[in-house]
Amino acid sequence: PGNKNAVLRAASPTLESARTTTAVRMLRAFSLVCSAITVWLAHQTALTVFPGRPCLALATAALVAFNPQFLFISASVNNDVLVTALASAVLLLAVRVARTGGHAYGTPLAMGALAGLAALSKISGLASLALVPCAYLLHYVTDGTQRRERLWPEVIRPTLLASGTAALVAGWWFLRNAIVYNDVLGMAQYTRTFAVHTEPLSLVESLIVMYEAIPSYWGVFGWMNVLAPAPYYEVVTALTIVAALGLSLRVSRAWRRRPRLDDPAVRAGAVAAIWATVMLGLILRWTQTIARTQGRLLFPAAGVLALAMALGITGWLPRRGRQPALLVLCALLLVAAAAMPWLVIAPAYA
Repeated sequence: PGNKNAVLRAASPTLESARTTTAVRMLRAFSLVCSAITVWLAHQTALTVFPGRPCLALATAALVAFNPQFLFISASVNNDVLVTALASAVLLLAVRVARTGGHAYGTPLAMGALAGLAALSKISGLASLALVPCAYLLHYVTDGTQRRERLWPEVIRPTLLASGTAALVAGWWFLRNAIVYNDVLGMAQYTRTFAVHTEPLSLVESLIVMYEAIPSYWGVFGWMNVLAPAPYYEVVTALTIVAALGLSLRVSRAWRRRPRLDDPAVRAGAVAAIWATVMLGLILRWTQTIARTQGRLLFPAAGVLALAMALGITGWLPRRGRQPALLVLCALLLVAAAAMPWLVIAPAYA
């Protein structure tokens, strides 16, 4: 009782256990590479949405990189880091498409290949394919005439190219699911293996569970059984709420100015918002049916959520105070992230 270990290393190393340790270390290194790429992609996405605000882009990257839970997952062997990197790459391309249109063939082929790989990494990665038609449609509707002859090359063809490429990359896996489990997504087999609610939760109950899962986005370690000090969770939960309210304030101000889709920044921001909404919707559906919700499930949208938090925190402040506030926030998160391994994680396994 109270043992925090999920697995143990052999007390007397053997050749087999030594190979396992080597494999784990290699995969942890691979995880770190994937997460480093994710941080860079978050920076580039923020810079694409707000090209004139490099400080905001740096803060977005820092809010991803200095999240203790993100670092913990990044140093682990799991599939979250790969699907996060791949989905973030699809998002960056989608944001660029919404701004400029992208290459006629290369961009949709790349988006389809990345979405297919994301779907192979984790089932939630399949949702990244939805970014393709959203991005191209947003770019298309900026043409005031919206001529029908442009619909094929600007929306339908790239969507078909991306979908076909994703099917070539990942289709065989879903075909296998259909053959082995008689279930294309394999979720029926999953629900037979893991705990699920006997009856789906109501919307209110699901939202309460999602709210209670906020701490796990910021740092619940081990096998979801190693907790940081309670004040840390109180602070990050409060910051999350303040950021959400501040973002709502910013959105309401922007809405009163009647944003137009002929503004590239509005289109790019709309794509980012769509991806955050899709991921939140997936987590809501997951919470209604599956018995356990974890914040790491939102990591494929970590870059967008970090950007939203940076915007929300500064939404309450005058322009002169925004950069210092972001600097202080990132510095505090860095200190917390650096302290967690020594003050929280290591003592749990003493």
